[in-house]
Amino acid sequence: VDYDFGTVSSRTYSQTGYVGTGDRSDFYRFSLTTVSNITATVNTQLADVEIIRDVNNNGQVDLGDVIVKGFLNNVGNKTATVAGLVQGNYFIGISSNTSLPSVGYSMELSVLAGKGQETEPNNSFNQAMDLGTLNGG
Repeated sequence: VDYDFGTVSSRTYSQTGYVGTGDRSDFYRFSLTTVSNITATVNTQLADVEIIRDVNNNGQVDLGDVIVKGFLNNVGNKTATVAGLVQGNYFIGISSNTSLPSVGYSMELSVLAGKGQETEPNNSFNQAMDLGTLNGG
């Protein structure tokens, strides 16, 4: 683990680093004590990013631990938002995907604690909002 944010709450956490031929991966640990929504943004084109939940707390990436692999966008910022993460230990992994000796990046982790996958009045057919008759054209 390259950096441990500890138990996170509703705020944004930032970190910078480098990956490359001498240091292929960086890992950032954080813990949630309540259901939370997170957004992770990594500013680099030359790295792969994962969000991992260490389900059995063994400090290793096991089958089923990876929540998000390969963020959206291949150029510039790579962003992933995950809603309803439960209490537990998590990691953001950043790995070099190039043969360059060193690739710099900046990473932000935004946490909205106490939020889950919120329900709303139109989450079923019986509760669906009536849009009326729609006409094409």
